[in-house]
Amino acid sequence: MPRAQDKLQDLISTAWQLYAVELTTHGSPALHPSIPLLWFGDLERYRESRPKVITVSYNPSRSEFPNHSPFQRFPAAANLGDKCVNGADVQAYTKSLNDYFKTCPYDWFDAYDLVLGGISSSYYRPETAIDSTALHTDFCTPLATDPTWGKLKGHFQSHKDRLHRDGSRLWRKLVDFLAPDAILASISTSYRDEICGHAKGTPFFETTSEKGNINRVLAYRPFGSDGPVLIWARYVNGPFGAVPIRVKPELGREIKARFLP
Repeated sequence: MPRAQDKLQDLISTAWQLYAVELTTHGSPALHPSIPLLWFGDLERYRESRPKVITVSYNPSRSEFPNHSPFQRFPAAANLGDKCVNGADVQAYTKSLNDYFKTCPYDWFDAYDLVLGGISSSYYRPETAIDSTALHTDFCTPLATDPTWGKLKGHFQSHKDRLHRDGSRLWRKLVDFLAPDAILASISTSYRDEICGHAKGTPFFETTSEKGNINRVLAYRPFGSDGPVLIWARYVNGPFGAVPIRVKPELGREIKARFLP
């Protein structure tokens, strides 16, 4: 346990170092005031969970820190300022992340949670019979930006490249620490391929849109045969948006039956 705690401390320190760099970089799109969001959800319950499931997006939404009350979703971190340097700071920071889905979560996560429900998992851990508590992570950077990630172009491109380079390295270390059984990733094909490398996707679930378009869900093993399965589906107006709402729990059940212990 102490070794695991040391690894977690290193991850937290790195996240805050990335935030500190952005605070001193002219023209950085990193949102301020804010905090780096290394994960969303109850880490302690996640570590006790079977199976362990995480979800992935690009970076935190700027809506996580609304202008009128930047820390309404992270009240435990409201007094941290721009640094997380001592034990009390780290405790407040981790509490703010662990309590996210108990406080004032952004409804963007609901689409992912419908799939998680089919796996007997959830971010929210409602008073129902579920097996596991899921976490959310961000591949490109743990920092919220303004403009949003997809609009970081032109003179923002060099900032985006730096955030992506450093953030994706941190994400891989975080995944190694979290040791999930499954990763749900509704991201662009370019970022999917960056994560998966030469791993080939296997179609295992499909739906047909009202226009007759076939949408396939793919499974990858980007970290080797003993590593987590990565489940990918297109992002359409939200995560796994190509999968109809009524079908999302069925997809989750299929994931559980095929790929999870």
